[in-house]
Amino acid sequence: MKKVFLFFLIIILFTACGGTIKNVIFDKKARQEILFGQVTFDNFRQPLFEDWYNREYSEYEPDAEIISQLKSAGNLPDITIVLGTWCSDSRREVPRFKKILDLLSYPAENVKIFAVNRDKKIEKKDISGLRIEFVPTFIFYSDGKETGRIVETPCESLEADMLEIFRAE
Repeated sequence: MKKVFLFFLIIILFTACGGTIKNVIFDKKARQEILFGQVTFDNFRQPLFEDWYNREYSEYEPDAEIISQLKSAGNLPDITIVLGTWCSDSRREVPRFKKILDLLSYPAENVKIFAVNRDKKIEKKDISGLRIEFVPTFIFYSDGKETGRIVETPCESLEADMLEIFRAE
């Protein structure tokens, strides 16, 4: 009876925890488990990523005046984010970027996220056309055309750089 109970307990645990390993691989070059493939912000809630992600998200204080200007900037561009969870810049900037998007009530369907390995590639999708040299890279599109990008670290701040890109549209 104990074996049957244990068997069902294991099945339940694997079923309940199934999302905790989604899109995670071991990257030999990075020598660690990384997020990999096309993902969503929900993937950062996995135990491997949530500590640094939640810390950066909660500690970042975007400039309220710039956020206000972004809210009134008009049309919202589509955004593609290419990141590496093995990369310290990605670990810092992506949660901060998400906080800005949340403050803007930015629609999730306007954002595509690709988590790459150390070779800046993903499975089953050719992203070479994005011309990624450094991560994170935030690419902004209006009517399908690139209008700007923030590469690795912002020039001024994420929100200030976004405002410049939004104004240029």
